[in-house]
Amino acid sequence: MGSLLEDTNEKIFSIGRKIGIDNKELLLLTKAERMVVVNCPLKRDDKSLQMIQGFRVLHSNTIGPAKGGLIINSDISLDDTKALATIMTLKTALVGIPLGGSGGAIQVDINTLSDKELERLVRRYTAAVINVIGPEQDVMGPDLNTDERIMSWIMDTYSVGIGHTTHRVVTGKPIDTGGIYGREQAVGLGIGYILHEWARKELEEIQGQSVVIQGIGQVGRNFALATDKLGAKVIAISDSKNGIYHQEGLDVQDVIDYKLKHGNLLDYPNAEKITNETLLTMECDWLIPCATYHQITENNVNNLKCRRIIEGANAAISLKADKILWDRNIPVIPDILANAGGVIVSYFEWVQGFQQLAWSLGRVEEELQRIIVKVFNEVYTLRTERDISFRSAALILAIKRVAFAEEIRGIYP
Repeated sequence: MGSLLEDTNEKIFSIGRKIGIDNKELLLLTKAERMVVVNCPLKRDDKSLQMIQGFRVLHSNTIGPAKGGLIINSDISLDDTKALATIMTLKTALVGIPLGGSGGAIQVDINTLSDKELERLVRRYTAAVINVIGPEQDVMGPDLNTDERIMSWIMDTYSVGIGHTTHRVVTGKPIDTGGIYGREQAVGLGIGYILHEWARKELEEIQGQSVVIQGIGQVGRNFALATDKLGAKVIAISDSKNGIYHQEGLDVQDVIDYKLKHGNLLDYPNAEKITNETLLTMECDWLIPCATYHQITENNVNNLKCRRIIEGANAAISLKADKILWDRNIPVIPDILANAGGVIVSYFEWVQGFQQLAWSLGRVEEELQRIIVKVFNEVYTLRTERDISFRSAALILAIKRVAFAEEIRGIYP
């Protein structure tokens, strides 16, 4: 199995060459414009000192300022961060918003940090990358193990560093510090609109269909709420420790409330316990992997018993597994479309910051629906016309848009 970066770049070269994109433009697409590695001294609560490494990668600002999340995880590497920044470039290009792609990471197990240690580390990391981030350069947002509180610390540290309050340096903030209504629900809303449009096109009823979701973080729980609202039956869901299953369907809100209260699903009383490995191979109509990358690989893909997949997490499916799914006639809504609601509403938050005028929830939902339904229809049409996968269609549209921008802008000098 290739690494996340190798898989991402191979997809770009494979699709790009098929549609006649020049090799030099593809080379630009597979290389990050800037990579910053920082070593952050962290004063622990016991007075000891620990050095923590962090990254900030700007993949492309060809179409606009870069946009990308911040991950806090001990297993994340620089190459992983490059790949995630590349995926963000493709995602913003696909949905047609004037932003590029970036990514960031802090290499530490967040569970080993106290709240005070976490705040000190995040602020030190922000100070270390302050010259390469900014509302017109590189905008951060929440990702794995980061949330609105951490975004507020970043915004405050940046603002103090430059001498005035700048909300626009991050997205995913609380409403009271420049956030936007609907941001937390954005991914779920987006996939809800996609599913509704897909069902309308294929004259299929979603109500009563079985759904299995791996991961109950922000993306997973919003997917769960969206599919539940559409009348589908969530029969299994998991966190990092274990999964739970109920053939007649789980009470989604009860599961989410339990997870938020207890921090895990280990003793959830109203369902059967299963492993994450078992969850991925359960018979269902929809499988939605929302945990982390490369959860479905050549090692388990042939054991899947789902009819369709929505790739909630970025690169949840490896390249080899994706090819096997095509051979098995299991359609996949790819990550750059499936979870694009998040970056679309982040874009709205960024625009709101420039306007200094708060958007209403109704406006956010209306604009999100307009954009994501339009993009889904473009992908669906191309997929149907060429008899290709949803992923290939989405990548063709995204790569064409970035390559065209690169060609028009040219190379300086």
